[in-house]
Amino acid sequence: MNSVIYVCTDLRKAYEDNSLVGRVVDRLNTNVSGESFVRELCTNITHVKLPPNFNNQAFSRNMERVRRFGQGGSMLAPRTRRLMDFNYYNPLQKQMMAFGVAKSVQLLLRNRKKNIKNSCIVVYDACHVMNKEILCEIAKNSRYLVLLSKDLRGALNLRDYLTANYGVSPVVSNDVSFALREADFIISSKGVDMDAAAPLWCLDNTYAPEVSHNLIINDVVFKTQWEEVLEAGPELLGALMGVMKVRDLEESINSSGIVLDKITFNKEVIV
Repeated sequence: MNSVIYVCTDLRKAYEDNSLVGRVVDRLNTNVSGESFVRELCTNITHVKLPPNFNNQAFSRNMERVRRFGQGGSMLAPRTRRLMDFNYYNPLQKQMMAFGVAKSVQLLLRNRKKNIKNSCIVVYDACHVMNKEILCEIAKNSRYLVLLSKDLRGALNLRDYLTANYGVSPVVSNDVSFALREADFIISSKGVDMDAAAPLWCLDNTYAPEVSHNLIINDVVFKTQWEEVLEAGPELLGALMGVMKVRDLEESINSSGIVLDKITFNKEVIV
């Protein structure tokens, strides 16, 4: 039998504490909240509640403790603070996250009578490790990409990679004000405290811009055909795809009847 450990927390109560008392509190507040079994995949999902302690050392220690709740070789599916969770994603979870971002961007642009092929998509910071898979997914359909980063050498190397593999030639820039003014859509792993006109995809799901008069999203939810998991985020879905030993993610998504169902910001449904 396959095993997945699905880890959630309450981001509204986030704190940072690496003290001895904090360790004890974290140990007491890390527990199993339930289990479900996906018969079609012969997979048991253990639901674990994690304390929202985002001190780097404490988080790493708590995630190692979480592994004990599963069987040997259990896949982790963390859905807590995304920028920290990313270090625990497997390749399919990273691809699933990128797929969700790209599909939601495509849908929201369509709602604005635009298409992803001809729209200006700005990715900031383009050199952040989380953005590479997203750029690859976006590059399959977009012809107007802007790699916004202070690391121009890294961005130029990334442009060469995208050109060689996807036939696109992104613009490289370190001018934040100019890029955000030109954007039809912004995908950001960094804070954007600027009143940009374009919709914003916040990869950091703990961040909310201080100034904004436009659409902001930070999560997506998929609908599945599995009775025990009718809704799932990219983290859990990517883990289940790993159980299925998927080779072509998009083909498997289509053949499994999985569809993008909700686009949200802090659990508030936008679309």
